[in-house]
Amino acid sequence: MLDVTVSARRCVVRSLGGHEATVTSLLAHPHLPLLVSSAYESSIRVWDLETRSCLRTLAGRGNFVYHLALDPAGRLLASGFWDGSVSLWDLDSGACLRTLEVEAMSEVRAVAWDWSGALVASGSDDNRVRVWDATLGALRHTLEGHSKPVYAL
Repeated sequence: MLDVTVSARRCVVRSLGGHEATVTSLLAHPHLPLLVSSAYESSIRVWDLETRSCLRTLAGRGNFVYHLALDPAGRLLASGFWDGSVSLWDLDSGACLRTLEVEAMSEVRAVAWDWSGALVASGSDDNRVRVWDATLGALRHTLEGHSKPVYAL
């Protein structure tokens, strides 16, 4: 169950049932009344906040989903997984467009898009930030220098 609360009063505004494990990431759509959530049971759900219903469940990779990010247009979703991969999804259809993978498994704890939606970055437990071409799926840069895992971008 997912509770949407107003923090100052701590009252439940809406409850959305569906996830069976701890929710790991929540993301409000920038233009539509949608909420995207992920959980440790490897699922990603797209919710309609007006009807309080789950519009679709994106098929996970069998791994924990740690973080979500929407591109600036609100059309593409990036998800970071426990196995070190990043999946790019079409939010309307729910189709996985591509999966970005690194050589060594290192949990992806953070994902973010650049302002144009052309690049997606991932932050991992191996202390690195990787920058990917979202269209081609090609790794563009690996940024090193952090002394601890990268949890936010």
